[in-house]
Amino acid sequence: MRKPTSALAVLVLTFSHTVLALSQPIAVGGDILIWMNEEIGSVEDLSWSPDGALIAVVTEDGISALNSSSGEVVWSVKVGEPLGLDWCPLGKLGAVTASSVIILDGSGRELVEIPVKGGGEEALLEWSPDCRTLAVAISRLVPRGRESSLLLITGSGSLVSEVSLEAGASSIAWSPDGRLVAVGLDNGRLTVMSEDGSQAWTTRAGLALRYGDELSSAAWSPDSSRLVVGLASSVLVCYDSGGRELWRSNPLGTPIHSVDWSQTGLAAAGGDWVAALNSTGAVLWLKPRYGRAIREVRWSQEGDRLAVLSYRWLLILSPEGEIVLSTGLLPDSATVMEWSPNFGAVAVGGLFGVAAFVASPVHVLAPVEVTAPRGRLSLNLTLENRAPAAVEVTLTVSLDGVPVEEREIRLPPGESNVSLAMDAPPGDHLLEIECRSPGGVHATSTKVTSLEPPRLRAWALSPPGGPVRIVLAITNPNPVDVPIRVAVLDRGVEVYSEGCSLPPGPTYQNITLPLEPGVHRLRIRVLGSAGTFTAEYNLSAAVVGPSIPLRLEAPAGVKLGSAEVELSVDNPYPLPLNITLECFVDSSPALRQNVTIEEGGSRVFSIRVPTGEHAVYARALFEGTTLAESSIRVSVIPTWFLALVVGSILVLLTLTVLRRVKTREASIEKEVLAALLED
Repeated sequence: MRKPTSALAVLVLTFSHTVLALSQPIAVGGDILIWMNEEIGSVEDLSWSPDGALIAVVTEDGISALNSSSGEVVWSVKVGEPLGLDWCPLGKLGAVTASSVIILDGSGRELVEIPVKGGGEEALLEWSPDCRTLAVAISRLVPRGRESSLLLITGSGSLVSEVSLEAGASSIAWSPDGRLVAVGLDNGRLTVMSEDGSQAWTTRAGLALRYGDELSSAAWSPDSSRLVVGLASSVLVCYDSGGRELWRSNPLGTPIHSVDWSQTGLAAAGGDWVAALNSTGAVLWLKPRYGRAIREVRWSQEGDRLAVLSYRWLLILSPEGEIVLSTGLLPDSATVMEWSPNFGAVAVGGLFGVAAFVASPVHVLAPVEVTAPRGRLSLNLTLENRAPAAVEVTLTVSLDGVPVEEREIRLPPGESNVSLAMDAPPGDHLLEIECRSPGGVHATSTKVTSLEPPRLRAWALSPPGGPVRIVLAITNPNPVDVPIRVAVLDRGVEVYSEGCSLPPGPTYQNITLPLEPGVHRLRIRVLGSAGTFTAEYNLSAAVVGPSIPLRLEAPAGVKLGSAEVELSVDNPYPLPLNITLECFVDSSPALRQNVTIEEGGSRVFSIRVPTGEHAVYARALFEGTTLAESSIRVSVIPTWFLALVVGSILVLLTLTVLRRVKTREASIEKEVLAALLED
């Protein structure tokens, strides 16, 4: 967004341009120049697309969009007398001409046009952060000087408000929360409007009641609670969001041209000086050595770099005011600059055309600390190139101050992954990584702990019906405590995880796992603090119980001589079952056998029981634990007892027959005798 240039600034700009053009060679950019397009002609304003792929510029012929990687024109729209433009975060491009406000889509297609009453010669415009409202301040010459109008327009083109202002607009700024928009006038007055178009408050920041004490720049604090404005009287004035003046700085020198506010603090510039101030207005540093006619200062989002646009230079400063990058002398006067959306590049426009410069070093992202098991370090780095074009970088890696690797890499825009692998002797080390790119040097470091891997042994105890208890013996051979994480995987699925600090020497640890019946192939891992694998142990645990079906069955009825008792046992578990079967008859061992029963199978055994009354007891043992037991009582009659009974019965039958025969004979004799007597 281009700001109007005062007559004093134009005079200084022209004088400085003439002097330095005669005394300085033209050497633009060096390695930081991405591209320069001089054929497009003089550029009055520019704005990056929200994705950083395009740069829209205002030229004498209209509006054009350039590829941010190459500078080639992607599309152009002819409009009469364009004054300024701004690309909103949602992709709409607002533009102002001498007679209207137009809104374009990302391809340059016109969406809406709003006529401006009375037209204008200069314009300022800025989208609200949420892209809902476009604020446009249009200034025009009138017999008594300048006047302006403030228009608030929705993204769909509806006019929310139109307010007439008493003087020309010299600055415009939305608060980061999008609730308020501040408009500074060239007579020193400040007007703050709400997003619905109503006036929130107004004040005269410039105390000198004369034309020339203009309010040249305005910037909100990152939290939207305060607003600072810069005056032509070289004074900064700070207000709270309600309009109450908080402080007024001492004069800083020449008229202030630009002011910006970031998390780092305030930056202000005017003439040939740049100053940094804290939030109370105290000057942290002021350095008058950045060239003449400084047009604009803009912080990066993090506040770690400050872009300074002088009349033929772009400088990138550190928060302490030191020059980090310089474009060298541009071919002609520069009028406008803007950071790319990711703050990796700056586009500069002016009488020479437009150019894009790398403004940020390639950032190296590395873990804070890593572990090198067995003395072998493997490290993944992320290199972030925020420029819109590929850059050449030199990556230097040092271990404890000794260079161990250097690579030349060509990085495309965006993030790239780089893997490092090297040997590291046992102990603690500092790995320093430096990336030198056209945008500067970025360095980071990683703490490396090189360790001998721990030694691991494990045992599994799985009593029937109970959880599996694992006993670990972990030996730390290193002389320091080692942070580890113990993980147990069952069939590849992690079922246990716990971190601890492992002291030197052996350490024993118990783990209890409630596992379902079956055979479990357990994998026990010891991992370092960064998740790297250091030791592993595999073991098998068979989980059964708490019981299995076991039955004793005696034959029905009374048996003579001996009897066979049937013992049957089933395996209901999803694994082969190794058990010991024992059977006792009156406490005397009758059977002891180690038996393997397949999954879902059964086994049957017979035990012969001698004559007599007996108690039969059977049990199934698994690793010394009783899984099942059963008992019955059995009666068996001896053979001789049966013979005695049969013989006794036969004797009784014989005697009975004989007795009956004798009785019958006696009866016959009586009958015969009686018959004789009668005769």
